[in-house]
Amino acid sequence: MEERMVKSLKAGIALAIVAIFAAAGLGAAPAHADSVSSFRIRDDLGNTTGSITWIDYRSVRIQGEVCDYSGGANTSVWFEFYLAGRVSFGDLESRSVTSGCRSFNFEKVGPAGGIQEIDMKLCGGGCGSTRTYRRS
Repeated sequence: MEERMVKSLKAGIALAIVAIFAAAGLGAAPAHADSVSSFRIRDDLGNTTGSITWIDYRSVRIQGEVCDYSGGANTSVWFEFYLAGRVSFGDLESRSVTSGCRSFNFEKVGPAGGIQEIDMKLCGGGCGSTRTYRRS
């Protein structure tokens, strides 16, 4: 009889611990997975390729490379960040290379509500059209 009581007590304690962890959300899968947008912009003098990771409804991580084929001038990729309603946020970011390729990997932390759009432009000898990427 005493052995059954000990087993019941152990089972009750185990269930209580599981309930506590479940209520606290510990061990649960995250409610939101980061989404990723790929980009590729080319012109006669260079290109840029990579990805944008939209992090936690707030920030972005941009990684990729920019390449210059001209051998003299440089090629740059420019990033402009926007909040909801196309409100510009923060300073422009750029990554440049003169001949060859240069990799980049940076994070832009946004305010509450987050970065919603990024305009990207590839410039080498002149600037091409702007491409806009949006949080999905």
